[in-house]
Amino acid sequence: MHDRFLRFLPPRMRNVLQDVIYDDSLEELRFRLHKPVQAVYADRDRLFPDVIMAEQECEYMLGNFCRQSVYSCEDDMREGFITLPFCGMRIGISGNVLSERGRIVRFRTVTGFCVRFPHEHKGCAKALCEAVGGLYDGSLLVASLPGQGKTTLLRDLSRELSDTYKRKVCIIDERSEIAGTGTDGAAFDVGERTDVIDGCPKSEGMILAMRTLSPHVIVTDEIGTEKADFDSIRRVLLSGVSLAVSIHADSEECAERICAEINPLIRYFAFIRNTDGKRTVEVKDRVSGDCKILDVRFMHQLITNNQLLITNN
Repeated sequence: MHDRFLRFLPPRMRNVLQDVIYDDSLEELRFRLHKPVQAVYADRDRLFPDVIMAEQECEYMLGNFCRQSVYSCEDDMREGFITLPFCGMRIGISGNVLSERGRIVRFRTVTGFCVRFPHEHKGCAKALCEAVGGLYDGSLLVASLPGQGKTTLLRDLSRELSDTYKRKVCIIDERSEIAGTGTDGAAFDVGERTDVIDGCPKSEGMILAMRTLSPHVIVTDEIGTEKADFDSIRRVLLSGVSLAVSIHADSEECAERICAEINPLIRYFAFIRNTDGKRTVEVKDRVSGDCKILDVRFMHQLITNNQLLITNN
């Protein structure tokens, strides 16, 4: 994946960044017109003052990210991103937009890129799966601020549910971020019993999966506030299929407000916190009232009732 990404960059950037992108703690690379490249890690950042993105380099990268067809990416670009199909890597874009009646029509110019690096940490969701009982009885909502690891957690959750708990899983991967499906298949291991519906709107994909793939669990990322999404979620949950979904929220209270109409149907709520680069997940069982705190970096550590329990790896 890293080698393929390097080919999208101008030659002089490849030489400087080829070692940087292999650092497992790297989360983002930020490219801004006439400014130094920035590398963002979980607990720090680094600027490269000798690597200032020029206009022709910005155009070069945009062309490569869009596979030399900016027009074909305009729908995604209106939402502020481009997705590289071979790995599920999302490229956020900034620049000058043309808008009409309060809606973005297109980007006139692109002046910056935020490259978010997807991570595959096998086993990171092991304790979470144990905490929610393999989702045999109930569904899961994962919430956090952007960039805190929701997608990474859902990716491994899918694999764990499939391979350890023998569940039929279906991922609705609207932006190819969870499984990273491309022409060569999925870039990440999401499980032997997992089906992926790629590039499909979540609201339609969930109903399609329920009708045709008989899943035990449906997994999808970053549900929004669209009524269609919540209507489909209600249909899935009322059909007896379990669901694992994520949402952007800065607190449990915020997530409760956003998901008010489906809250009664969600048993497990997980909120990811990041304190000085250390991530924890607080998992609440709304039926039993139990609350557990999981260390995301080492998910085999489970803290409950102020005691540290070490589960089997």
